[in-house]
Amino acid sequence: MHILTEDNRNQFIAKSKSSTKGNERFKRRTKSQIQNTVQAMNAIDMDKLFKKDILTIDIPVHGETDNYKVKISYVGFLDLVKKEVQRSGICTLREVSRAAINAFNSNDIFINCSCPDYRYRYNYWRSKQGQNSAEPENRPSNITNPHDKLGSSCKHVLLVLSNNSWVLRVARVIWAYINYMEKHYKKLYANIIYPAIYDKEYEEPYQLSFDDMEDNDTLDSEKDIMDKAVSYNQQRTRFQKGNTQGVRFASSNKSNNDQISILSDMPDNEN
Repeated sequence: MHILTEDNRNQFIAKSKSSTKGNERFKRRTKSQIQNTVQAMNAIDMDKLFKKDILTIDIPVHGETDNYKVKISYVGFLDLVKKEVQRSGICTLREVSRAAINAFNSNDIFINCSCPDYRYRYNYWRSKQGQNSAEPENRPSNITNPHDKLGSSCKHVLLVLSNNSWVLRVARVIWAYINYMEKHYKKLYANIIYPAIYDKEYEEPYQLSFDDMEDNDTLDSEKDIMDKAVSYNQQRTRFQKGNTQGVRFASSNKSNNDQISILSDMPDNEN
């Protein structure tokens, strides 16, 4: 029996940089590019997020030879949202963004990539050590990586782990979904989302919408719903005078423009 060893993103990066082959992949990560837009980050299982506090994101990466999906998963995001809400007394994009950044920087992370390099060299070891965010791989990599000496993961995962700017896009998708559900699916918002954010029951009376009439307690996160949520939130805030809801970020390291820290406000409709 093996011991599950969950790692945060810095530990995954350190593991790769500590080996020759892993460090080569870390250096080559800059040859790939994250498709870093709000619309590209809307593949999130919202039911799992708001019921189990497991945030799983499929992040599209344009690699040197093909396009891939990096799957990042971490727990504890909603706990951090609750702390931010308790501190400020409200839930805005600012609170969601702070929680998303803090969770990504400090919480245990699970990883996966659709590329062949990850599949044949890393999938088994990350599964064996309880660090895989996708279906576990039980077939040992006896030929391609027999002793787990090639670092932690492929260059696409390392790109995502060393770049936190995409986390802001994820925060915007979640914030857009919260607003959309509050407006169009009040029952689901009141029964599932509101308690998950505010850590208390929804107490105000509300009127059921047509969609709420269905006997359904599952949060829908199909692509059409996610696209509608993002579009709704953009239109909702685009022309509001004096809109300061949100956060502004700046580079925390001049040598790495992909690392950001929270400073103050920025318009909620920025992509």
